[in-house]
Amino acid sequence: MDTFKSKLEQATHTPVFVKESMSCHTSLRVGGPADYFTAVDNLEKLILSYRCACEMGIPVFVLGSGTNILVGDKGIRGLVIKNNVSKIEVLGKIPFNLKRGNISRRQETHWRKCFLSSADLRYEEDVKKGVLVEVFSGTLLSFLINQTLSNGITGLQWFSGIPGTIGGAVWNNIHGADYFFGDFLKSVSFIDKHFTIKELSWEALNLKYNSSYFQNNSKIILSAKLVFPLGDKKRALAVSREWLKRKSGQPKNSAGCTFSNLTIVQAKKLNLENCGAGFVIDKILGLRGLKVGDAQISENHANFIVAGGNVKAKDVARLIKIVQDKCEDKLGIRLKEEIVRVGEF
Repeated sequence: MDTFKSKLEQATHTPVFVKESMSCHTSLRVGGPADYFTAVDNLEKLILSYRCACEMGIPVFVLGSGTNILVGDKGIRGLVIKNNVSKIEVLGKIPFNLKRGNISRRQETHWRKCFLSSADLRYEEDVKKGVLVEVFSGTLLSFLINQTLSNGITGLQWFSGIPGTIGGAVWNNIHGADYFFGDFLKSVSFIDKHFTIKELSWEALNLKYNSSYFQNNSKIILSAKLVFPLGDKKRALAVSREWLKRKSGQPKNSAGCTFSNLTIVQAKKLNLENCGAGFVIDKILGLRGLKVGDAQISENHANFIVAGGNVKAKDVARLIKIVQDKCEDKLGIRLKEEIVRVGEF
């Protein structure tokens, strides 16, 4: 009898699966088995699952929507908790003050040419009235965008078309157009290794380009409080729909963007007209369409790796290394991987 499986099922009244294939739970459709897998739909079960595993010395990985990750072919040791804890609560009105300019590597989009440009859509929401919203970490970003915009709460229109959950958006400080998710954050609640719920203010989140405080520790994000403007609903909805339309051609069977873009300084030093990783991979390195096994650099956008029916994580990893090695040889720069590797390869 499996003691951990029985104990966890008894504590949470939720099924626990043994040797669950992670290929069923990631957007790339790759990944070997997790030792244990459970899906939770409330904070109590999330915390109980984490505590139960920790008390028995079992490692924990919390999974969101399965985007932006590459799970190894040998799978994940320990417990994978699928976070389906979803809730949105408007806490009340609050003055709005966008924290723009505080991200250390905000791109100069007036100079940069992008694969998908939002220059003609861009505008500043010059409003002082806002609302404070708390969102649980398993909430889908797309659901939050739809719910806020439909109720006249604006700000997230720039993130339309980005997959994932709020937990992932905080963890990676995602960016849409020239906005960062952290621009709207007020605080984040999490559980620490002592199973205590704590809250960090915006100032302590160490928000950077594709980075946050949570990437350097094992703390589990529970919820985020965000301040959004009560802006022009009609204009925000129009931007959201147009941005979705422009992104509709992006590859679907992928983990998302594979590499971070070059910095403005790097691009200018190399005399490149574009700092996008996709531009570099396609136009400078000539690798668009390259295949390794059943993994391929997308023909539509070279910063995406798409998966065929029999793809393996090792194929994706090999393709990533080929791109990085060639870029380093030709430009003297090693592209930074955006996809997070999880498990054993």
